[in-house]
Amino acid sequence: MDEQESNVQDENKNHKQHNTIGLTLILISFCIFIFGIMTTSGWEIVIVISFSGFFFILGALVLA
Repeated sequence: MDEQESNVQDENKNHKQHNTIGLTLILISFCIFIFGIMTTSGWEIVIVISFSGFFFILGALVLA
C-alpha cells in the first residue's frame, strides 16, 4: 500500500511540475506578444506573433 501511495504522490508531483511549466510558457508568450505589439511596427509584428505563438503552443502541449 505504501508503494502505491508513493506512486500516486510522485504522479501528482509530476502533474504539478508540468502545469507550472506549461502555464509559465503561456505567460511568457503573452508577455512577448504584449511587449512586441507595443514596441514593433510593420512586418516585425509577424515575427513577434510567430515567436509568441511558438511559446503558447509549446505551453499548451506541456499542459496536454
